[in-house]
Amino acid sequence: MFSLARRLWLAWRQEVYSRKILARLSDAQLKDIGLTGDDIKRYR
Repeated sequence: MFSLARRLWLAWRQEVYSRKILARLSDAQLKDIGLTGDDIKRYR
């Protein structure tokens, strides 16, 4: 039971961490990886 809760929490933390990193990238850097600023704002 606790392992499921821990896995869900870890997945959520990874998502938050990824969003923070992507939010710091410039538009040119986002374009290089196939994203736009609007893509990032949509998932905030």
